[in-house]
Amino acid sequence: MSRQHGQSMVEFAIAVSVLILLGLGMSLIARYHDIQRQAILAARQGAFSASWLQGRVTPVDLEQQGRELHFRNEGWRDPTGQVVLPANDEAIHLSFTEGPPPGTVPSMMSLLVRPLQAVGGFLGADFDLSLQRFHRANVTVELPGLPPLPAPFDQLALQLQEQSAVLGDPWQSGSPEQVARRTAGLVPTSLLASQAVWLKPVLLPLTLIEPAVSRLCLGLIEPEWVPVDRLEGGVRGMSQPGTRGCR
Repeated sequence: MSRQHGQSMVEFAIAVSVLILLGLGMSLIARYHDIQRQAILAARQGAFSASWLQGRVTPVDLEQQGRELHFRNEGWRDPTGQVVLPANDEAIHLSFTEGPPPGTVPSMMSLLVRPLQAVGGFLGADFDLSLQRFHRANVTVELPGLPPLPAPFDQLALQLQEQSAVLGDPWQSGSPEQVARRTAGLVPTSLLASQAVWLKPVLLPLTLIEPAVSRLCLGLIEPEWVPVDRLEGGVRGMSQPGTRGCR
């Protein structure tokens, strides 16, 4: 009986040790997943910020903003609460690059846009978006081993890497009309907008079947609604794209 009793105690001790190790591991992995999720968000936000704020903010400022916005969490500690995760700002790196898109993207885009930009083409001179502004943000988070925890976590050093990219152009629109004029060449029905007066009598019988045909607005481009005070200096309200009529 004593031998069986001793064997049962050993088995119980092993089972408890395994359960404790599993509990610590699950808690730690949950924290690592949370940090990785924030790294994904930091990469995405960094790529968009680099595109929108080009020339108005330095990469160093963008890196510090990313740290402050995404990696300040007092709950990020090891399961014992002794070690902060990540350890410090030096463990969090955000880098940014700008240039042409990789691979065959530039040639494919040029092939698609070149016929529209030809003399007498659809786009005209207003469409001048650059294909050289491919912004990529890379986020690296160093997570060292945790000595307060048992093996293998005491030696488990990880490096989380996430990246995101945006192909954009930081041009500023002066008005909804400018946005519509600049992008009209990308809307095929804009070619029919000038013929709308002649098309209405032809489409009139269709209104008996579908009344919405009477509100057909060929080539209409409605830019995103923007507060008027951002466009006209202090006037309250919202711009109303749909009230300017068909183009």
